[in-house]
Amino acid sequence: MKIGFIHNQRIDIHGGEEYQIQDLIRTAPSTVKAIPCMPGQMDKACDGYIVCGMAAGAQDADYRWLLEESKVPYVRRPHAWDSLVDKAFLRRVDEGAQRVLFKSPAHESIYQQMYGYELKNTQTIVPFVDVSALKRVVAPVERIGGLMWAGTYSPHKGTDLVLHWARREGFSVDYFGIGLTESGRGKWHTYKGQLGSREDAWKVMGSYSDLVFMPRAPEPFGIVLVEAWAAGAGIITNGRIGLKSYDKPIDEIVDMCEIGSASFWGAVEGAIE
Repeated sequence: MKIGFIHNQRIDIHGGEEYQIQDLIRTAPSTVKAIPCMPGQMDKACDGYIVCGMAAGAQDADYRWLLEESKVPYVRRPHAWDSLVDKAFLRRVDEGAQRVLFKSPAHESIYQQMYGYELKNTQTIVPFVDVSALKRVVAPVERIGGLMWAGTYSPHKGTDLVLHWARREGFSVDYFGIGLTESGRGKWHTYKGQLGSREDAWKVMGSYSDLVFMPRAPEPFGIVLVEAWAAGAGIITNGRIGLKSYDKPIDEIVDMCEIGSASFWGAVEGAIE
């Protein structure tokens, strides 16, 4: 079975989501040939498709071909909230999917509240985390302690909220992030800049005592928390995290993420076959 991944995610902009797509393609079962379909690279000879996060204008022609010309089945995998897309068009894409795969119960409920329509063809599947690879990377790392923040540097991710928290609690936090162009340090923070790769991020997580993550906007899942916990760091967070809506211990969620690829591909094959 040949499956096309329709997405426009780039590591230098989106980080975690692009790594997720790469990991799912890499770990596809032997029965599936997964094909990346970036803007301008649509493979129209697939047996089915996975429509990932949608951005206005980026791949409209591909989406319309899928809806209006192709009879090929597809699965939807929303990135976060897809807020830049025309809502009526988004609804057509969602309702036309054989299945819509959300990352958490909170992701599903907030998404449907935001757009004002209820989807019947949904399923929640945790993101895949290659925990074994992470632990191999982290194993030789010396833990130096301290607090860190990591992610895409933006108000949506609550970077300023972490700074307010640090000031209130009397801690200093080291910042690592995509888009982090500021430099310097203050009493409550040190800007460390961008990390070169995901493996670099894992090593850093393995060297700190705790990761602090307090997003302003609701987080569909919060994969950085799973990575930090698997790396042996504690997590300090607020209540706007999708993984909390599973109402399970973090150790159990980490175990679920470790088999997340098999769960994802099982759902895709079941929906498209």
